[in-house]
Amino acid sequence: MNIEPLLNVIKNHELVILEPNQVRQLLGMKRLDNDAINELSEELGLLGFVLIPIRYNSGSNGLTNVRKVVIVKKNTYLKIVREKDRNAIARAVIDYVFSNKQLFTANIKGDGNMLKIQTSLIRKLLRYIGLDNHYIDTRMGSIVLTIRTLLEVSGFTTELKRAMGRMNSIIYAYDGNPRVTEAGERLKNPPAKPEAGGKHDGNKVKPRSR
Repeated sequence: MNIEPLLNVIKNHELVILEPNQVRQLLGMKRLDNDAINELSEELGLLGFVLIPIRYNSGSNGLTNVRKVVIVKKNTYLKIVREKDRNAIARAVIDYVFSNKQLFTANIKGDGNMLKIQTSLIRKLLRYIGLDNHYIDTRMGSIVLTIRTLLEVSGFTTELKRAMGRMNSIIYAYDGNPRVTEAGERLKNPPAKPEAGGKHDGNKVKPRSR
């Protein structure tokens, strides 16, 4: 199995999610069966990655019942699953968003540089990696705050809008002027403190005026 093309895709990322057909094409294989998934998992494990197959609930379709292939850097995976490190969680989510920027660009009043990150998407990513619903439900507020903080430190301005439903807040992020950060620096647009149970009532988005 030649995994070099796949390594070129994942080597500089914390979190990558691929369709089975994408994996098959990168490996140059006509079929991607369960044996191939297991072999790939072993090889990636030796190189410092964790492969997590996301499977259909139904039985095998004759080749594989894998619907998504999640690949995480091993160190990142251990920090998230074992240590519940919110910085590692935030970095993985941000890495995925920026790797798939076209999926998260929101055209609000002509601003094509604004990113829209829904907490429902964050929840899905964390479930893929292996965090349980209880942890996600009770820590979502602090996870959102950490994501916003890391984006702000990277030179973005972030805002939070509460949508309908307990877990459906939306983080908006747009390019700000990069700056040198200082210890104890606060968000430019600080959110409200999370409520008990992980709820997070932040400020509403105010897109930039043209």
